[in-house]
Amino acid sequence: MAFRKHKDLRLEDDTYGRVLRTFQNSLFLEKKGLANDLPFFICPYDPAAEVRAKTLVQMFAKELDKKNVTTLSINLYDVLISVLKTDGYLDMLLEREGTVERDEFLETIQNLASPVEKIVPEIEALLTSSPPQILFLSGLGEVFPFLRPHSILSHLQAQLSDQLTVMFFPGDYSYTEAKGATLDIFGLKQEERYYRAFNIFEYEV
Repeated sequence: MAFRKHKDLRLEDDTYGRVLRTFQNSLFLEKKGLANDLPFFICPYDPAAEVRAKTLVQMFAKELDKKNVTTLSINLYDVLISVLKTDGYLDMLLEREGTVERDEFLETIQNLASPVEKIVPEIEALLTSSPPQILFLSGLGEVFPFLRPHSILSHLQAQLSDQLTVMFFPGDYSYTEAKGATLDIFGLKQEERYYRAFNIFEYEV
């Protein structure tokens, strides 16, 4: 299956249907065609379509359930709030918001919600009871810039290397041999890094 002519997730021209059929494909579920790489996928979408993207994630889960494909949808914003609330910092942060400089507030949250020490372990705990066939991760736009895509992705891959994962991403994901891969959230050019993840629209089985 090849979707190279499509840039992002949408209902027009059956992009949704094509991606859904990929998720249902037995070869995808068995993690075939990855050249021994990690089963991590990026599903980019237009940041302006955030509300619609949330609906599509719910639709994916509902339709896959009908086909007996198990999924778990995790919103990173919910994970962030849960971590801060459990550790007793949420009320303090709400009180401080607006009274301190933006950079200081940002740094405080980043220190309290470290991906490697807090966020990824929380996701692991959610997966422990009943690991799904596909993990859907969303909410990146809601937690940016407190949590950054490359940090979440790299630490997830280190801990959940065998979990078939799809990250819904509000922006562009591109790869060239010369420059490597880039995740440009909200159209903001990010530092080029190596991401061991496949663009779902370029996946072939």
